[in-house]
Amino acid sequence: MGVKRLSLMFGCALLGFAPTSFAAEMTDNPLLKESSLQYEYPHFDQIEDEHFGPAMEAGMAEQLKEIEQIANNPVPPTFLNTIVAMERSGRTLERASRVFFNLNLTDTTPKLQAVDQEFSPKLAAHSDA
Repeated sequence: MGVKRLSLMFGCALLGFAPTSFAAEMTDNPLLKESSLQYEYPHFDQIEDEHFGPAMEAGMAEQLKEIEQIANNPVPPTFLNTIVAMERSGRTLERASRVFFNLNLTDTTPKLQAVDQEFSPKLAAHSDA
């Protein structure tokens, strides 16, 4: 593990990772799982460049489903079941993109730059949607 990845891990410790309540789909992609580490630090030793694209795709799909459930809730809208629910949506996408963008900024590689070029417009369109 390189010095940059260790410094990124320390930076995540300073910023903290908010706990998530959504039970993410369990796969071999560590970005799709809630971390078992203290403060939910990412398992940097298990994360490969190839994990980011699928994790962000899955996270965007998951968040769209969550937003659809909020929009179609038959209960009259309240701050809690609308605004708070929207703020809590997209935990998988948040986890994957947070790790990706921090790693890409601190220890970039040509593979990470290619993922960035592919997913930046997708993430912008997702955010707009």
